[in-house]
Amino acid sequence: MTIMLFNYKKIVRKKDIKKAGFSFLEVLVALSIIAIVFTSIIRLQGQTIFMSENIKFYNLAPLLAQEKLADIENQYSFFLEGEGSFGEEFPNYKWNINIDEGFLCNIDEDINFKLKKIDISIAYNRHKYTITTYKFLPEQ
Repeated sequence: MTIMLFNYKKIVRKKDIKKAGFSFLEVLVALSIIAIVFTSIIRLQGQTIFMSENIKFYNLAPLLAQEKLADIENQYSFFLEGEGSFGEEFPNYKWNINIDEGFLCNIDEDINFKLKKIDISIAYNRHKYTITTYKFLPEQ
């Protein structure tokens, strides 16, 4: 025996009422899929920020190292050896220069050159970039 309920638009049977809506299991599966997707998106966002910081450092560090190398070459100054910062232009960027004595080269009786090894390190937070070059510079 089936009980009939009357609705304004259609007749609804009582046994059909149970099939309307979502089951608890379907809701749990949908929520777990949404949670997995949101977790992946948040992780991807974090990796994007980290990679952006890396790209910025590894693009800027060689330029800053070349600037310090140009200072050494233009001034023939070996007093730049040591460490320092780049000031307000590049906050938290630090440099370190080590100049090692090389061997003496005699070109003429009056002209002596020394081959010097120059190590320039640029550091920013946990990143570090090092460049090593060798230069013939006049003996002082």
